[in-house]
Amino acid sequence: MKGGVPLKRNAGETFSSVDGILYITNGTAGGSPTAPGGKEIPGMAFTTEKVIYNFGVMDINDKSITYCAYDQDNNLIDKFIMKK
Repeated sequence: MKGGVPLKRNAGETFSSVDGILYITNGTAGGSPTAPGGKEIPGMAFTTEKVIYNFGVMDINDKSITYCAYDQDNNLIDKFIMKK
């Protein structure tokens, strides 16, 4: 997803990547949120429009992964669900 819009559409609203492994990275690991890269990286699916600290919560079960990204005030800034 990028800005709430699927990057690719296969079988309706489902994002389907057959190009390899999906990596999820989040936050700044205590560093500055102004590190190089961000939305200019070609493979970046989502990054915030403003420079903020953030964290993620990942719920994993046998059929799906639900990932939610929050800002430092606990506001939801992005969410996706991967289904098996």
